[in-house]
Amino acid sequence: MKKLKDYQELKNAKLVKEYSDSVKLVNLYGENYILKEMKVPLSRKELLNQHTYIQYLIDNGINVSKILGYYEENNIFYEVQEFITGDFLIKTEDLIKLLSKFHCVSKKYANNLEKRYVFEVQYKCRGAKLNYLLLGFEEKYYKYPLDNLKRSFIYVSSNNLDTVNKLVKLFNKSYNMFVNKYDINSTIIHNDVNSTNIINNLGQLYLIDFDLCIKSSEYVDFVDACMKRYDSIDYIEKKFNDFITNINKNILIYNKYNSNLILQHEGVYLMCIIKLFAFYFYVMLRKENFNIFNENLNVVYRICYYLYNLVGGS
Repeated sequence: MKKLKDYQELKNAKLVKEYSDSVKLVNLYGENYILKEMKVPLSRKELLNQHTYIQYLIDNGINVSKILGYYEENNIFYEVQEFITGDFLIKTEDLIKLLSKFHCVSKKYANNLEKRYVFEVQYKCRGAKLNYLLLGFEEKYYKYPLDNLKRSFIYVSSNNLDTVNKLVKLFNKSYNMFVNKYDINSTIIHNDVNSTNIINNLGQLYLIDFDLCIKSSEYVDFVDACMKRYDSIDYIEKKFNDFITNINKNILIYNKYNSNLILQHEGVYLMCIIKLFAFYFYVMLRKENFNIFNENLNVVYRICYYLYNLVGGS
């Protein structure tokens, strides 16, 4: 690594492996690097703020990929990261421990991680063509899902109109209950916890890809870690008791390792409802996915109804 004087040299490095159209493993002077084209259009200030925050995590014992440098070409930033060997075989309980420690350290971060709540960028998610990347809590989980319902109401099957109305009412109660009881700006979160953003290096888990990190609620990362381990919404309903049992077990693990941010069962159940609603009404309620949306809507409602009953909702 000492031989690398100019990170822009990596443009001509030997390609070892292409993970995606924006992330590549390259080799230069016998050293491996991750070269990443920044698809999220961060400003230079936002990028440097993010780098400062990542270094803070490293300095405080959180396993993350080091940022070695960056360069700019044609108004696009390219980030050079440390290459960490490993695989993506992750046990949920180990991930919960990492998130708990990560949130605990993040809460003590003294600087302000300034970043926009919404980015105008086109991308695909579950086949849907989206024009906005949402980072902020209110934008991601309230404003844009409800706005999309108004714009895309034409794709709701007539058989599902009553279910939509009931689900919207239940969601509004759940969202209001959550934001009134829990701080939605409590700590900086990863905001994109999924299997491709965690590396298992000989039993040590590393968080990578902090492009969506923002000050928000620790409940967001926790519920992502729990819910994204399930393949389908049908499976969650069929195994609902097991689903809740696993969530409750993970809450105990999280609270054991984080004395600064104690998760409440009620908050987790409400966040599950909010997550389900936001995903189906922002991503799935579109021309590309309307059949799946309508087929799954009653299952989504039943799961949200079961969760709402667990918090004593009426």
